Amino acid sequence: MNASNSHWVLGILTHASDLLVEHNPGGPIRTSLLILNSIHGYNPRELNVCYGDFIRLLSFKKPLRRGAVSKVKLFKPEVLQQPNTTDCGVYPGHFLSVFLTDPDRYEAVCKGELDAGENLLEFWLGDRVSQARDNLKALVERACIVRSAAHKFHSRRTPSDLGLDD
Repeated sequence: MNASNSHWVLGILTHASDLLVEHNPGGPIRTSLLILNSIHGYNPRELNVCYGDFIRLLSFKKPLRRGAVSKVKLFKPEVLQQPNTTDCGVYPGHFLSVFLTDPDRYEAVCKGELDAGENLLEFWLGDRVSQARDNLKALVERACIVRSAAHKFHSRRTPSDLGLDD
C-alpha cells in the first residue's frame, strides 16, 4: 500500500473470503488487516481512509457482506524499522517473504495472540534485510547493463545517443 505517494507499507488481509457474500453469507467475520510499517510515527490521516478502499479493491467487485468492512480488525504490530527514508520498498517485500514462511504463526504474533518467543530482530529475520537490499540493487544494476547492451545491439546507437546515461 502506498501511503501518500511517499512511503510503502505492507497490508496483509487475513481471512479475506469471510467478507464475501458468496463464500461466507452468514458466518463469523474473522478478517484482519495487518499493517506492517517500517517508519515509526508515519501514519497520515488519509492512510486510515485508504484501508477500506484497499479492502474493497481486493474484492474484485464481488459482493461484500453488508457492514463487513467495518468489522475488519486493524492491527499495526511492531516491525523492524528502516534506518533511512529510501528503503521503504525493501521492507514490505522482506516482511512478506518472512510472513509467508509461516503465515499462521506470524498472523497470531501480529495480532497479539501468540508470543514470538524471540526479539523483534530475530522474529523478522532482520539480518536478511540488508542482504535483500543488496540483492535488489544488484538486480537493478544488471537490468541497466542489459538495457544498455540491448540498445547498443539493436539500434547500433549508444544510450548516450538516445539521451540515456551510459
